[in-house]
Formats: sequence, C-alpha cells, structure tokens
Amino acid sequence: MNYSNIRSHLIKQAVLSSLAGKGISLITQMLVLPMAVSALGVERFGVYAMMMAVFIWANTLPSVVSSALSIRIVEANACSDRVSESRLFSTAFFFTIVIAFLLALVFQLVINSEDLYKIFRLNSSDYNDDLRQAVMVMSILLPINVVATLSESAQSGYQKQYVTNLLMTISNIIVIIDLIWVQSDPSICSLVLAVFVPPLIARIINMLLLWREHPHVLPRWKMADRNTLNSLVKFGAGFALMQIGSFAYLQYPVVLVGRDTGAQNAGYFAAMMQVINISGSFLILFTQPLLPALSDASVRKDFGWIQSAYRIMITRFISYIILATICLGILGTLILSKLLKHSVSIDESTKWLWAFFFFLVAWEHINFVFIAGIGMILYATSLYLFGAGVMLLFMHILVPQLGLNGVFLSMCLGPVISTVIIYPYLIRRIIFTNSNY
Repeated sequence: MNYSNIRSHLIKQAVLSSLAGKGISLITQMLVLPMAVSALGVERFGVYAMMMAVFIWANTLPSVVSSALSIRIVEANACSDRVSESRLFSTAFFFTIVIAFLLALVFQLVINSEDLYKIFRLNSSDYNDDLRQAVMVMSILLPINVVATLSESAQSGYQKQYVTNLLMTISNIIVIIDLIWVQSDPSICSLVLAVFVPPLIARIINMLLLWREHPHVLPRWKMADRNTLNSLVKFGAGFALMQIGSFAYLQYPVVLVGRDTGAQNAGYFAAMMQVINISGSFLILFTQPLLPALSDASVRKDFGWIQSAYRIMITRFISYIILATICLGILGTLILSKLLKHSVSIDESTKWLWAFFFFLVAWEHINFVFIAGIGMILYATSLYLFGAGVMLLFMHILVPQLGLNGVFLSMCLGPVISTVIIYPYLIRRIIFTNSNY
C-alpha cells in the first residue's frame, strides 16, 4: 500500500472540503466585526473582546489532552491498534469532563462578583449587568464546548477533517443569520449566543458521527487509565504551552490595552488582530490537515515525503505572505475603516509594525507545524514561550510610552528573537542534513 499517495489524497480531500468552509468562515469573520460594532458600539465591543480573551485563556488547560489526542490517534491508527484508540479517547474524554466541571465552578464564582466590571478596569458599571449575563452564558457553553472539541481532535487523528469542515461550514452560515438577530437585540450576551451556539452544535453532531463510524472509541470508564493520561499530558504539554504563548501574543494584549488605555482602544486593537486572523486563514486551510499527515509520515519513517512537503509549503506560500504583508501596510487603515464602519486613523509606524507582525507569525506558523509534526513540540514551544516572555517584558515597558506602537513593537520582538530564524534552521538540520533522523 502506497501510504504517501493515500496521505497526499487525504490532504487534498481536506483542503478541497475546506474551501467552501473557509470561504464561509472568512465571510463570517468579516461580518461579525462590523455587525458587532454596529450593534454594540466600539466601546462595548471592546468589553466583549476583553471578555473573550479571558475565556480563550480558560480553554488552555483542556487543550493539553485534546491536542495530543489527535497525534496519538494518528499513531494508533497507523498501527491498526483499536484498543489504544479506545483507551486514548476514553481517557481524554473523562479527563476533559473533570476540567469542564472545574471551569463551570470557577465561572460561577466570577458571576457572583458584585463588581464584575472592575475586573476589566471599566470606568463605570454601565455594562455590569450585560457582562454578568454574558459570563453566565459562557459558563454553560464553554465547558460543553471543551468536551465537544474532542470530536475534532479525533477526526483530525483519522485524517478526516473534511467532516469537521463541512459541519463548520453549515454552522458559519447559521452564525451569519444569527448576527442579523443581534442587530434587533444588541447586547454582549446576544453576541455570545450568536457566535458560539452554532459551532457548539456542530461539534456535538461531529461527536455523534465519530461514535457512529468508530464505535470502539465510545467513552468507557474501564478503558481510561493513568498511564495513558500521563502520556497524553506529557505529549500535549507542548501544545498547551503553545496555547499559553499564543494567549500572550494574541489575547493578553487586548486585555492590557483595554485595562491601560480604555475599552474603545481594546476594540480597535481587537479589530486589528481579527484582520490578522482573517489573513492567516488561507494558510490554516493547508496547515491544519498537514499536521496529522506529518505525524503519520514520521511514524512510518517516510522522511522523503516530509522533505517534499516542506519545500512545497515554503515555495508556494512565501509569495502570499509577502503580498498580504504589503497590503496590510498600504491598505490597513482603509481595511479597518471599512470593518468598523467609521474613519480610523493609525500612525504609519503602527500600521507597518502591524503588517510586519503578520509576516512573522505566518512564517512562524508554517515552520511550527513541521516541527510539531516530526515530534519536537516541546523544543518548539520552549522557544515560542521564550519569545512570549520577551514580548511581555517589553510590552509593559513600551505600551505606557508608545501606546499601540509599543504593543506591536513588543509583539514583533518576540518571534524575531526566538523563532523565525531558529525554527527553519532546526527543520533543515533535522530533515535535510541529519541522515540518522
């Protein structure tokens, strides 16, 4: 059996099934921002962005096992070991149930805080009731979502991302319809419901489809064991550290900007980061199915395929990264003004630092996928976290003096010092020059 051809076919299948999904997802992301700002106003949208940054951070702990589950199922499936697949999924499922319960408990404690608005250093309690309702809804949605996300990890492990892609395409269409409803009932809580309920339902359906096609992974308490959990946590620790670093780069600055300079500036900064997310979605279309395929190739010692895949990714996508960077630098102000539906003024230096940050994270992302795929996740995340630490240090020094310029300058320094040069060097040394690998 030619596994190289099978692997390439599954990647093409996943990419093709993602085209419609990512297209709808891009439309959804572009609509969420202007419609949310139109309904809530920039300041209240900034409060929403700060709240969501905190909730994204809360999802880091369960990602320890969900990220590792995908790779471990790839390995078990490559060896046709159904018992291991069952043990892996059951262990991850019950561990995640416990984490979801703890998250729900913490959220309930937060809800009972009388001065919830002070957590975000808001100047008045005007949004306190709206915030309380939104946190209450998220205290229900997020724990359920934590468990349901395991379906995506498992489907990725079986290299069947097209199932997830198709379901998410449908959910994004529903999100667009829900956003129209938000216009008639503008609140942070209604925006949370509109954006998060459809994807959650899609993940639950995905879980049911997974169990129907692979009934041996139905969670059973007797299949869960400590050794498997230790293996998942040890392997997934790198992904969790990556999530922490990602929070430091992409979410914490939203909270910092909002707390230090006001909710309105947090809304502007969140919009700028959303543009980066949209610009990077094209890359994720290809890198998302590539990670399990790289793990499969690594398990089967098919390093020639890995070399070929790396050359293709670099040569084909560097032009896109450069072009997108130039577009952000030249048209960034116009893009933001269109998304926020009012004139936005940004310093030229801020605009180009913003564009340069996109270039750095896009280049970093491609190389990280290959390092993770060949099993060096802990080494890669150590470098990433070091860069995040450098970024946080400079951010607290520069933001009070330079504002948004200080934010983006700090965010650029992190990857420049830690990853954008070392990642490619590490990949080439291991894949292309070390014959013993």
